[in-house]
Amino acid sequence: MIFRIYLSLAALFVVLFLYLSSLNNTSLSIRLSSANQYELPVIPLLFAAFIAGFFIHLIVTTVRGGQRYLHSLKTARENKNLKEAERLVAGGKKAIFLGNTEKGIELLQKAISMNRDLLEPYLMLSEYHLDNEDYDKASAILHDLPAELENDITVQMERSHLYSVEGNYKGAAAILKRLNEKEGGLDLKRLLRDTYIEAEAWEEASSIQKEIVKALKKDDASSEDLVSAQIKHERAKRLLEEKKGDEAVKKFSELNKKYKSYAPPYVNLGKHYFVEGNREMAVATWKKGYAATKNLIFIFLMEDFYLKEEAPQEIIEIYKGLIREEAGNPLLHLFLGKLYLRLEMKDDAIERFEKAYELGLESPYLSRLQGEVAYRSGNFEEAASRFKEAMGQKRQILIPFICTSCGDESNDWHGTCPECGEWDRLQIAVATKEETA
Repeated sequence: MIFRIYLSLAALFVVLFLYLSSLNNTSLSIRLSSANQYELPVIPLLFAAFIAGFFIHLIVTTVRGGQRYLHSLKTARENKNLKEAERLVAGGKKAIFLGNTEKGIELLQKAISMNRDLLEPYLMLSEYHLDNEDYDKASAILHDLPAELENDITVQMERSHLYSVEGNYKGAAAILKRLNEKEGGLDLKRLLRDTYIEAEAWEEASSIQKEIVKALKKDDASSEDLVSAQIKHERAKRLLEEKKGDEAVKKFSELNKKYKSYAPPYVNLGKHYFVEGNREMAVATWKKGYAATKNLIFIFLMEDFYLKEEAPQEIIEIYKGLIREEAGNPLLHLFLGKLYLRLEMKDDAIERFEKAYELGLESPYLSRLQGEVAYRSGNFEEAASRFKEAMGQKRQILIPFICTSCGDESNDWHGTCPECGEWDRLQIAVATKEETA
């Protein structure tokens, strides 16, 4: 059909050409030089130009059509490869989930070989190697990406995570800082702040924390009090390290005034006074700290101080004064009894342990201490019975601290949990029998 149409148009074109040629015999003079002049009939010249234009258009159209066809073939092939790569990624993900990691990794690597622009398999391989602490392989994957994926925010976050698990917190913070300047967002700011905390870059952490608090509504900003206090506390400690005692004391005092329920500022301010030889201010600060927080670390600090000063009666009177104020607190009786035992005042120790039991304390630590005082008194039968009640507890008279966030135990008190890094979370570990079981 199309051929017939083209044939009819061609015939019509020839007839038109012959007709116009018979009516127009005019020639066009074209001089190529002063000596060369040519006479060309007008109608054949016009028709020749028309035919030339037609063929040029035909050639251009054909070339463009060919290009479109080739592009469509390429697109179809790329889509096919993409679908196959996505299928391989899904298979790899499933294989890893089912525990067949070798097959899963093989499928993910094959997906990358089919389509290097697919981000997911890179991230999955990186996460797998990070989980297995193979940081070199994870780094190789994240630094061998196509150029178009280099600046993807997910890739940058993954690189930051890699630096963090390697302990390169400054490198991680540098990436997060660039992202924060570009992207912003509260979650990103918090991650950057936490990374600065890990890097102990307290000035930078303080700066970003101010941005976080400013971005929150007034009612929500109180949720950041713990972190704000921690950062200010560490900045004050840094001042002590830099021998700027007066500035540090001012910062600690401001902290104690604003964040009254947190123990570390009171602890370290008292220790500073103690090191400086101002024993009275140290004890006064620790007393104030206990009154504000009820954290027994302050009692233990004063206990150690007065025993070193060979003034045990002073701490005994402090215990008794606190017992008068907090008559229903069995822990005060427990630790006063423990002090009596430390001083070999066995009868007084027994009395305090019995009082702690009367007040409802049924901790294995109480049984262990009762067993110890019975053992030292020569009552081995009762000692054996008490130690049996405290089964699983060490005989030494040492009650550890426990982190209320992660449950890790420590024989010494720390402002920050050595295991999980949470601040002001260590409390005395006195558990009931039921909790121990």
